[in-house]
Amino acid sequence: MLKGLDIFLQKVPALSGKRIILLPLYVFSIIFLCLSLMMGFDTLPVVFGLKGASPLLLALSPLAGELIVCVLGFALVWQMWFWKEKLKAKYGALAYQSILLVGFAGISCVLSLALNMFVHYWWFSRPFWMFSPLKSLVLPLEWFLPFARVETAVFRLLLAFFFTVTGFTLIIRSLFTFGFDYMSVLYLYYPQESKVQNHAIYSILRHPTYTGALLIGLGGMFYIFTLYSVIFYLVLLAGFCIHIHFVEERELIVRFGQSYMEYMKQVPAFIVKPAKLRDFLAFLLGIMKH
Repeated sequence: MLKGLDIFLQKVPALSGKRIILLPLYVFSIIFLCLSLMMGFDTLPVVFGLKGASPLLLALSPLAGELIVCVLGFALVWQMWFWKEKLKAKYGALAYQSILLVGFAGISCVLSLALNMFVHYWWFSRPFWMFSPLKSLVLPLEWFLPFARVETAVFRLLLAFFFTVTGFTLIIRSLFTFGFDYMSVLYLYYPQESKVQNHAIYSILRHPTYTGALLIGLGGMFYIFTLYSVIFYLVLLAGFCIHIHFVEERELIVRFGQSYMEYMKQVPAFIVKPAKLRDFLAFLLGIMKH
C-alpha cells in the first residue's frame, strides 16, 4: 500500500475499501474537463473570426482560458485553508472529508495548467493565426533568430525532455518519501497528529512538490517555445507564488512562528541553489540520506 494511504483513509471513511478508486477517477476527470475547456478557448479564434469578432480579442482567447482555469484551480485549493476552522467546528473529525473533493478539484485544475503547456494551442485555429497580425505570439521563438534555428530547436527540445522528466520524478519521489497523507495536506486539519519532517530535501527546497509541477510546466514551455507559452508559464508561476505567499506559508508562520520565517530566508521555495544540485540529484535518485 502507498505510504500514508491508510492514515488518509482513516480520515476519509467515505473512500474506504474499493471506493478509493473513485479518487483518481475524479482527479483524471477534472483534468480532462479543464484541458477540454482550455482547448475550447483555443478554438474561439477560428469560430468567431468568421463572424467578424475583434482579432485582438480573439488572439487573447487562449490566455483567457488559461487564466480562468488558473483562478478557478487556486480558488478551490484555497477553500481548504479559508474554511478550515468553520468546517472543523461543524464536522469535527470529518472536517477534512467534507472539503476533500473541493481541494482535489483545485489540485487537478492546477495540474491541468502544467499539462496544457504541451498543447499546440494554435492548431485549433490555424486559419486564424496564419493571417493574424499577432502571429508572432504563436511562432516558435527560434524563428526570430538569424541563424542556428535548427540547433536551437533541438536544444530546447532536450531542455523540454529534461525538465519534464525531472518534474515528474520529483513529484513521484516526494510522494513515496513523505506519503499520501502529507501530500494531500491532511495535517492541515489534524496538526496535532503530524510529525515534523526533517528530510534533507527540505534544506534544498521549501516546496519540492510544487517545484515538480513547475518543472513539468517549464518542460512544456520549452516544448512549445512561443511567446504565448512563456506567458502561460508565467501565469502558472504567479499562481504558485501567490498561493505560498498569501495562503500556505501564512498558515505555516502562524503554526511555527519565527522559526519558519528564518527557514524561509535560508531555503528557496522553488529554485535549487547551485551548491545544492548534487544533493538534489541524490534525492531524485533515491540515494539521499535523511
